[in-house]
Amino acid sequence: MAHAYAPYSRFRVGAAIEAADGRVFV
Repeated sequence: MAHAYAPYSRFRVGAAIEAADGRVFV
């Protein structure tokens, strides 16, 4: 599934990392 949605998955991961860092952008 992750491979099928590589761009989407990467975006989600990036957003999660940003949120964890304390910077949330929607």
